[in-house]
Amino acid sequence: MVHAEPALIASDVRDRLVVVTPWYPTASNPYGGAFVRETTRALLSHFPDPLVVHTEVRALDAEPVAASRGVVDGLDVLHLPVPMDPLTPRARVAELVRDALAPYAQALAEAEVVHVHVGMPTGWAVVDLLGDRTRVVVSEHASYLNKLWALPESEAMYARTVREAALVTAVGQDTTRALQQRYPDVADKVHTVPNPLDVERFVPGDVPPTNLHRWLYVGNLLEAKGVLRLVRAFAAWHEQRPTATLTVAGGGVDADRMRALAAELGVADAVTFVGRVAPAQVGELYRDADVLVHLSVAETFGLTAVEALASELPVVATATRGGVRTLDVAQDEGMARLVPVGDGVDDVIAAVRDLEERRASARPWLVRDDLAVRFGTGPVAAVLADALRGAPVDEPAPDAPLVVAVALHGSAVPGAARVVRDAVRRGARAVLVADRADELADELDLDHRVQRVDVSPVRARLLSHRMEKWVLDAVPRTLIRAAGPVARAAGRPQAVDAALRRQQRLSARWKQVVGRPGHARIDPGALARVVARESAALVADPVLVTWGHAQGRPLAERIAQRSPGATVVQDADLDLVSRLVAGARSAR
Repeated sequence: MVHAEPALIASDVRDRLVVVTPWYPTASNPYGGAFVRETTRALLSHFPDPLVVHTEVRALDAEPVAASRGVVDGLDVLHLPVPMDPLTPRARVAELVRDALAPYAQALAEAEVVHVHVGMPTGWAVVDLLGDRTRVVVSEHASYLNKLWALPESEAMYARTVREAALVTAVGQDTTRALQQRYPDVADKVHTVPNPLDVERFVPGDVPPTNLHRWLYVGNLLEAKGVLRLVRAFAAWHEQRPTATLTVAGGGVDADRMRALAAELGVADAVTFVGRVAPAQVGELYRDADVLVHLSVAETFGLTAVEALASELPVVATATRGGVRTLDVAQDEGMARLVPVGDGVDDVIAAVRDLEERRASARPWLVRDDLAVRFGTGPVAAVLADALRGAPVDEPAPDAPLVVAVALHGSAVPGAARVVRDAVRRGARAVLVADRADELADELDLDHRVQRVDVSPVRARLLSHRMEKWVLDAVPRTLIRAAGPVARAAGRPQAVDAALRRQQRLSARWKQVVGRPGHARIDPGALARVVARESAALVADPVLVTWGHAQGRPLAERIAQRSPGATVVQDADLDLVSRLVAGARSAR
């Protein structure tokens, strides 16, 4: 085991932010862990003098590297190599990382806060060393949690990490939800904080491409990243477009397999491998490409896809947990298409062709602006700094602008979900008014910040619904059951069951033919009066109210009556939501 001298971490750590990470850019791997560096840089305005401790897991037969400390790219970095066999079990990896950090435990305990990237191996190692001697916040990026949880030893270690850390953040909502469901006793200290992105670092090309001939891949060259499927998909595209090219940026154990497959499929001359590219140069690759194709099996966030979109480059990616949420706005605006995880190439070709056909109607600038709001360096750093210092995390201010989306018809639900989603991402308060609102929130995976008003109980209390239930169901079924003794005495006990079935059919038919159209006319006005009155405090003073379908219009207009300045529209896109929320915030 190679250790740094204790003097490398001494009293100068006191009252500073210390970042402990298993991934960080090095001379041999300039892109590895770049997101950790960017996250730490983003925090400089909040923690001006952080120390980064890079516990690099290295193969035993790799060239020996001594521990060292110095200023790298403007950050104070301690590089601490941890040699081990590549097949070392994950639990043992965590123990070896802990042992490497052990000589510096006392110094680390004097930090203002220790920000640890990933729960295993580094999160457990730090928690085991420091206990409650200082504040420890763990940020989870890993896509391999299920593998950790499948082994009793590593699962127990991970559970201890989550429970003993002061706070746990995850870069994606799916990971947050998985952690909350796995550890419900501490669910309230698990929050979503995405990776930050310096959008201004990525400059769009001068002319948007019309034909998506120049494919690009940026990332590790691993089968788990879908690189072999990428080559097969490109070969199929190249067969249709002989001038097409594929540029592959990155390194990894499957690089030779990619080259061999490209040669086997006859596209070796059209595929260029440029190796690992430093983050400062990756923007040029995006500007020189027409489409990024990234077919990873699993992603918690998908940084390269976000970087590409910041460069206004269309993206085809897999529908991983991270991709579904990170790229949702890009899909709406014609800048991204998601394909199923798997081996197929036809869906990849169809996705590229669809993006190509939609280029004229796509709004890349709106996607870029959305990325700046959701993942921009400043907004994410502010949320993460609050998390590190123990302030409330990612909750809208009580006086934030309010957006209300009414969805009283099934066709209005998708649009309402987009409106409230976009509103909370911009720091607004948002309310969804719908039948089964709580169930819809789960089905649509809405942010926890969206408040809900369920109109189902109100609808059931309306006189028209109570009369229908009484006349069509309660009274007839009571009378039929009362006739049971007479039927049995006459030797026809089955007559009661037959009558109940007939009554049920007639009731269902009446509701379908007469009741439903009748309720469609009566309910909107009645619901508007009751819901607006009973939920007055929750929906007071909105800047925007949407109604989606004619059934929701009376309620939307009644909600807006007390707010003459509110905008009331059937549907609202991202641009309108953004302008109204920003305008209301600046006015206040």
